[in-house]
Formats: sequence, structure tokens, C-alpha cells
Amino acid sequence: MPGKSLSQVAYIAAATVVTTAAVVTLATLGPLQKVLSGEDEERPPIIVRGGSVIFESGEGAKKGKKWKKVNDDWQPDHGNGIPVNKFRVAIQGSDAECPPLQLTRELSITYTDEQGVSSIFFITTKARNGNGSPAPTIVTDQKLDDLGNSGDYPKLTYGTDKNGSITHVKFSGIGGQFDCHGTITSVKLSQEK
Repeated sequence: MPGKSLSQVAYIAAATVVTTAAVVTLATLGPLQKVLSGEDEERPPIIVRGGSVIFESGEGAKKGKKWKKVNDDWQPDHGNGIPVNKFRVAIQGSDAECPPLQLTRELSITYTDEQGVSSIFFITTKARNGNGSPAPTIVTDQKLDDLGNSGDYPKLTYGTDKNGSITHVKFSGIGGQFDCHGTITSVKLSQEK
């Protein structure tokens, strides 16, 4: 470099190397931090079964996560789970023509007991623990029983076994609004980014 001493050139080269290393470090730090924190772990499915309402985490080889009370709602205790923005819904046992698989951001499940009293449960996404990335969340005014909230497939329940059924599942999906009704035996929710 004309007019520069050898030591000035060395300082400029060193500054360029340090600046480049800082830029590369900052560019990779975000994705690396996400990988290190494990926030890309696949979440187990949520199965909702009738008879009484049973919210079950996990299925088959995919073990579930315990449910955790977050304010008035319930979320799987899965700190490293992927952020969830939608659910893939599969319904079994409906009398209505329901699509076999649909994507939705929220759905409501109506449970009706033998006396004809209905209770509604919403499954949506909210910030994990109130301030993190989106996680699946059960929202209801009803008190859920957490006695089965342990083991490989933790459960939350509502109602008395064989004293009612899931009578409606409503959600917006591809092609419009769906109101699946009848005696619904199960609703499977796979969680997606």
C-alpha cells in the first residue's frame, strides 16, 4: 500500500480479520443458539378421546410430555419443542363428512354428558410459559383432572368415563369452516411449525 508503513498494513489486516470473524460469529450465533437450546425437537401428537374427554400427550413410539398448568391453561412441559403454529387434524368416528386431514391454527372440541350438558375446550397456541415461542395450549373454563399426568403418555381428563362423548369438533381448514359432529371417538393433533 503506497504511503503506509509495514506496521500500519499489519494493523489494517488484523482489524479486517477480527471484523470478519465477528461478522461470521454473529451470523451463525442465532441458528447455533437455537440448535444448542434444542428448540427444534419434534413434539409428540396430542390425542383427544371420548367417553370422558381425555387429552393425551404422545402415541406409539413417540412418548408424550407431562402437562403443565400455565396461568389458567394447560401446555405440554416441553421446553425444547418446536414452535407450533398449526395443527394437522385427523378425526375418527364423526357422522359428518369431515376432511381426512386438515391444517388449522385452532379448534374447539365440545363434550356433551348424558344429561345433555355441553363443555367446550379450545386447542390453540400461546407463548410457552407465557413468554416463550408458541406451544400447544388447552383453554377451557372447566377443571381438568391431572391424576393421569405421568408415565409415557400423560393425560388430562374431564368428565366421568362412559358418561358422555365428544359431539362437535369445529375448525377452519383448507376449503372453509368445518363442524364435525356425531359420536367422535378421537381427534389426533400433529403439531407443526
